[in-house]
Amino acid sequence: MLFLAVFCGFLAEYQLEHKIEKDRETILAQALFEDLKKDTSALHMAILFSDIKLNACDTVLGMLHRPRNNWNDTSFR
Repeated sequence: MLFLAVFCGFLAEYQLEHKIEKDRETILAQALFEDLKKDTSALHMAILFSDIKLNACDTVLGMLHRPRNNWNDTSFR
């Protein structure tokens, strides 16, 4: 009888642990999804920033290849 009680306790604990892990899985999946959205947004902003700076560098390099009296230093950020 004692063996049966211990065995049933083990099964109940196993079921409870399975349920807790399932709940934790849902929470972690949601957190991962939110992190991916934030990272994607940050990456998009970094790409836009890089494009702006690369265009400014191209403008400066183009300006440097022209005679100095033709330079327009207000055309880049």
